[in-house]
Amino acid sequence: MPDISLRRFFVILLFLPALLLAGPSLIVKDMATGNVLLSEDADARRYPASLTKVMTLYLLFDALDTGKVTLEQKFSVSAEAAAQPPTKVGLRPGAKITIEDCIQALIIRSANDVAVVVAEGLAGSESAFAERMTAKAQQLGMNQTVFRNASGLPDDGQYTTANDLMILTDTLITRFPERYHYFGLASCKVAGKYLTTHNGFLGMYKGADGLKTGYTREAGYNLIASVERGGHRLVGIELGAGSRPARDARMVRMMDQAFGELGIPREVERVEHATHVKRGKQSRTLVPAGGSREQRSYVRRGSGRRHAREMAAASTKSHSTRGKHAKQRGRQRA
Repeated sequence: MPDISLRRFFVILLFLPALLLAGPSLIVKDMATGNVLLSEDADARRYPASLTKVMTLYLLFDALDTGKVTLEQKFSVSAEAAAQPPTKVGLRPGAKITIEDCIQALIIRSANDVAVVVAEGLAGSESAFAERMTAKAQQLGMNQTVFRNASGLPDDGQYTTANDLMILTDTLITRFPERYHYFGLASCKVAGKYLTTHNGFLGMYKGADGLKTGYTREAGYNLIASVERGGHRLVGIELGAGSRPARDARMVRMMDQAFGELGIPREVERVEHATHVKRGKQSRTLVPAGGSREQRSYVRRGSGRRHAREMAAASTKSHSTRGKHAKQRGRQRA
């Protein structure tokens, strides 16, 4: 009997790290002072999902700054790149895409096919590019990060922490200020297709002007948010949320708390305009879902009430079950 109990004890220890992943990792930093205003499990190992593409973009920005490539230069699309699973632009083998379009597609659509295009264009293969990504992470001091691909698609050997992603984000904003505006784009046209952002936080919190979202079933819902208000730029990182509304609502609370500690009052703003987006022959109008801007994202007309209810529920409940998102299994979304 003692041997059986001991074996059970070690089995529990073996699976304990996975159980601990139920709660999100959080961190908020003031870019001006370098002070961390909020932190929770920021050193816990997580899957980055599409936040991986921030490093992909970092290396692409570096290549632009060093003159290795230009914005007008075109990369070729391989069969390997075209075969990537969603989300994607849907590029065909043999097609070409400009580097500026690559940047926009990576940020706005979180395009996995474009991530491989960039990797192959800069390093010859995605595996070689992933080695460069990991080497750059180590150089920056991201000692708990390993990259295996350029997109963030599921790979057990690819992981990071909120602290490491804060190092990356801080360095990217500081080193490439002239490229930062791309992270605030709401839409673009790439390869004849109109793309709109997955980042609802940009339209729901005053001062939010970047950066990136990510999702896989294994990673949960991830977000890097950058907000400028009252002369302070705050960057918040959230990894492992249970749903998109819960993720966004928690980031609202994180930012409110952090700005409050700086003596900057919470601001509520209503958006009076709607955004009209065309997609080929189709079009849709994106309108505020109602309530204060901090608890809204732009949604399709007619769905505002439903999303507002989701946001209200998420703002009072930190964790949501992932079962209703089972249909997204196997997909990576921004």
